[in-house]
Amino acid sequence: MEKDNYKKLRILHLGSDPEFPSHVIVDDFDIQIPSADNIFSVCQWVSINGLPDAIICEQKLPVGDGIGFHDFWIEQFDPDHQVPFLLIDDKKATDLVDKALQKKIDAIYIKPVTLETLVSSILTLRSDKTPTDKLFDKKAIPSTSYKIPVLKRMIDLVTASLILLIISPFLLIFAIAIRIESRGKIYFVSKRLGSGYKLFDFYQLRTMYSSSGRRLKEISHLNHNVQHEPSNPTQVLKEKNKTPNMNFEADPRISKVGRVLRKLHFDELPQLVNVLKGDLSIVGNRPLKIYDAELLTSEDLINRMQGPAGVTGLWKLKSRRRLKRMLSEERRALDNKYYKIARRKFSVWSDLWIIARTIPVMLRRGNR
Repeated sequence: MEKDNYKKLRILHLGSDPEFPSHVIVDDFDIQIPSADNIFSVCQWVSINGLPDAIICEQKLPVGDGIGFHDFWIEQFDPDHQVPFLLIDDKKATDLVDKALQKKIDAIYIKPVTLETLVSSILTLRSDKTPTDKLFDKKAIPSTSYKIPVLKRMIDLVTASLILLIISPFLLIFAIAIRIESRGKIYFVSKRLGSGYKLFDFYQLRTMYSSSGRRLKEISHLNHNVQHEPSNPTQVLKEKNKTPNMNFEADPRISKVGRVLRKLHFDELPQLVNVLKGDLSIVGNRPLKIYDAELLTSEDLINRMQGPAGVTGLWKLKSRRRLKRMLSEERRALDNKYYKIARRKFSVWSDLWIIARTIPVMLRRGNR
């Protein structure tokens, strides 16, 4: 049969099996099988491609499990259970089967199982369900993005513009100082996660030497957050989830100008450009790094998407010492608290209160 005559299917695989095939032809079906190993990657894929024709999910995932992901999937994307959902596990467990039945998971398979068997099951299940291409198009995917109220957006634009205008001479001075001390760009760009699973370029003034990346491994033993080195990969992720931030005392990667910038928090000022672009709000949740987003539970990820990322927020009201000691669970609790504030009808007053509280806190930090 010619390739153009094959019926096309997209089956999304969630798991970390590197040998799982990415493309296969079964009977008269041409099947693409993109893989993801975390909830964040799945959300990214669905936001771009729409719903898949089916899901094959491993019970054991790098973070969380297949049952937990199924709960997230149903709540977030498929409340009517229209997409066939197959769960794969290494061994048969009665409690897992009972949970799957309660959750209305379509089928459970125990390894080893052939892809042909899984595809056959999916085709049978699809005949009893509404095809996803008729269910809705990509534009109709349930979105957790947060729409900034008009008044809040106006405050963001006015505040960011005024501050940038006032501090522009200082930015120029620091830009020259950065360039004189260390070759390379005067700014640093990293990827962060915003509302609606949107990745954006996050701007900061560069505070480290341009060659700092090569030295990270050399000085990793100075990281005060590392207690031991687990041998199990899943345990490594759990340990990093508890203390995800690198914490060095007298970090040799930081330049002299960089230390001044960090103390005065001037390295964060380019984030105001992100505010003007609409990536950030003045007040919101912490802008998440991709690694941190991958470690979030499904509930935390949903909550974060219901509020904006911001330059300041509840986490900024903590002292520098308290921030360093906070576990990621405590930081997430603050983010979840703010998303509830952001959903209120008149949250702008809470934002103004946070802004007013931020200024003295930042001044106290700068004097230490």
